[in-house]
Amino acid sequence: MEDKNYDSEFERMKSAKLHVLIIGPLPTMPNAFQGGVEAVVMNLSNALASNKRIKVSIVDFSSKLRTRSHSRLSANLDVYYYPLPYPDGRFLNFLLLGNSIIRNVLRDLKPDIIHLQGTIPYAYLIKNGNRKKTIVTIHGVYREEMKHQVNLVKKIKFGLKVFYEKLRIDRFKNFVFISDYNKAEFFKHVASKENIRDTRIFNPVDPIFFEQVPQQTKALSTELIFVAGLRKLKGLHLLLDAMAMLKSDGIECNLRVVGGFRENEYERMIEEKIKRLQLDRQVIFTGWEDKHQLRRLLIKSAVFVLPSFQESLPVSIAEAMAMGKVVIATKVGGIPEMIEDGVSGFMFERGNVVELYHKLKMVVQNPELIESISNKAREQAEILFHPQNIANQTIEFYHKVLGLNRHVEKANIHSVQEKV
Repeated sequence: MEDKNYDSEFERMKSAKLHVLIIGPLPTMPNAFQGGVEAVVMNLSNALASNKRIKVSIVDFSSKLRTRSHSRLSANLDVYYYPLPYPDGRFLNFLLLGNSIIRNVLRDLKPDIIHLQGTIPYAYLIKNGNRKKTIVTIHGVYREEMKHQVNLVKKIKFGLKVFYEKLRIDRFKNFVFISDYNKAEFFKHVASKENIRDTRIFNPVDPIFFEQVPQQTKALSTELIFVAGLRKLKGLHLLLDAMAMLKSDGIECNLRVVGGFRENEYERMIEEKIKRLQLDRQVIFTGWEDKHQLRRLLIKSAVFVLPSFQESLPVSIAEAMAMGKVVIATKVGGIPEMIEDGVSGFMFERGNVVELYHKLKMVVQNPELIESISNKAREQAEILFHPQNIANQTIEFYHKVLGLNRHVEKANIHSVQEKV
């Protein structure tokens, strides 16, 4: 009976598009992406939708809407915003009304597979009947992020995420991990490996960052760029200290900081530090930029620096590598899976300002080194982060979850037997 059901499903899939429902965060304003999961959702969705056999529907939720909103981005890609009744964000709504919310979405869209981008709060949407065709991509490691929050309220918030993730995760059996680090932490602290189907698929980068860029010039060697939400976790203060050390050696670097402050205490700390270190003329804050402006800013820079204390797999590093920037980043989380130290970028130990200073000094004083690292970074990014490669890996996992792979294998075996 099970084989007959799978066979009929396989025949249906051969004659119809695979309809993928991606549930994840999106900005309410077009092109107002702030990196992270938002960027991953759009990059993956666009790449999947470029396949004529795939239809993608992205769903996000907003308490500011009264009715469902819909926009078509391409022939195979639609975006929907569903209204939420309570103003206190997604979690309260999903906790109290998850069943009715997802029932409306599934009734309207009728997907073949459901792909959640993150566990909390989306874990409260999926009921047992849809578990088999649901995939969860694990992006953050809440337990580690909680350690680096700057005040008690934020620590409590992440503590609740840790608690509720562990409470609800057993209903899911299909997982995508964005790094081996991510996967190891998950199975160590959140769930057991029993009856789990999983794969590792890196985050995709928008194709615009793979377009040809002007060759690096010596004049750019002291032009630095930092891209992240401005929290203490991201380590901008360490980069400022390293720049001050370079300045005392007679090496003046300019820094563009792309991103907005997310912690008031940290904003005050950074403003004070810039004044005290006399870096006012060397540091420019641009705020958040769309992908086109970010690309222009990356073109004007040679070195991308991310001295973060904790990361899973930063999209910003992948974008910089795709453009051939020399990345200098902390050796934490999934970053060692992105960079081959000394070959396609450089890493230093978490919190070690002196080591960061030495890496920066070595790079800015050696334009030839910048050129060789730049070429290798682009090559590696093409393999690891190109959206089409990521989409192909994701589709393969969709087929595996739906049980379609074994039917493809069966068809291939029959074909070979007929030829023999």
